[in-house]
Amino acid sequence: MFFPGRVRLAILVLTGGVAAATGVAASVGCGTVVDEQLVLDRDLSCAGTALIVRNPRTVVQLNGHVIESSRSCADGAPPAGIAIESSADGAQILGPGLIRGFKSGIGIADAARVQVRDLRISNTCANAVFIVGSRDVRIRNLILHRNGASALHAESAERLRLEASDIFLNGSASESPSPAVDLSGCVDCRIATNRITHNRGAGIHLDVESHGNDVERNVVLDHRPHDVVDEGSDNTFVLNTFERGDGVSPPALEPLTADPGPAAPGVVGCGVMADILGPRRTGTVACPQDPGLRGLRNSVVAYRLLLGSTLYGGDCDTPQILPAGSSRGGAVRCTNPSPIWNLILEVTCCLN
Repeated sequence: MFFPGRVRLAILVLTGGVAAATGVAASVGCGTVVDEQLVLDRDLSCAGTALIVRNPRTVVQLNGHVIESSRSCADGAPPAGIAIESSADGAQILGPGLIRGFKSGIGIADAARVQVRDLRISNTCANAVFIVGSRDVRIRNLILHRNGASALHAESAERLRLEASDIFLNGSASESPSPAVDLSGCVDCRIATNRITHNRGAGIHLDVESHGNDVERNVVLDHRPHDVVDEGSDNTFVLNTFERGDGVSPPALEPLTADPGPAAPGVVGCGVMADILGPRRTGTVACPQDPGLRGLRNSVVAYRLLLGSTLYGGDCDTPQILPAGSSRGGAVRCTNPSPIWNLILEVTCCLN
């Protein structure tokens, strides 16, 4: 079993000798301590921590490559794919690229002004991003999905920013799943313009020690038992879309207020596809194939029927979910059950 409180120590523990790497397009191995700048030139499959960021202003570019654990969760996956230590002030971790299979994808311990952008982190044993004791961390344009616990878990963080990210299908490793975005002792943090859907735990959780935070323009839907839980004080919720709240009242369901992203998913990101179904009409909305980086396919993350800006009946009548194939992405086929109203079939597509 993984205990988040231990990560503060675990992400800094390395085994065996490590190499230092500097320069552009450097050929590196697992356990490399990055000196100043690193542009990956190949995928990495590691039995331990893949990269260690220790120096100020270090820049790591995944350059479209994959960093993955060679050991499963049951076999003792490494504590972190990329470990960012307290001395790495101003470090940057940049995509596009994929991190998967570690206990945590990225661990940030007591560091300041770290930036993480344009990455996909999936299939971790616990948290996609784990932050403890850090300040002014900025996270933007991430896809965080199918992780065992939280997409983002932050403890004792100040001025954390999580923006414009897609967070879905997290919390699979526990019968009592963690919140997708879990803030513990966060002060003056900002969670904005994210799409947080279909996670097993709550969508966003702020504990009793979290205060003075802004939660703005997020779409947080389809969580049990609550989309948003606020146990703290002086937290501000503005222009969010959610249906079930604890400690904060949900607004009337209005058109989506977060940035909907591109009309079709790109190499890194999600997109919302839509079609109008006439009364009793049947239609299909297909997620397009992504022909870009590494030939990744797009698949269905969520779908719903809308009458104007409000939900209609929750689900399609006799929906059919089609998996991603070699020539097209996944799709949803629905029949409009209404005899008089035109309905909108909205489908969210993300990289699978």
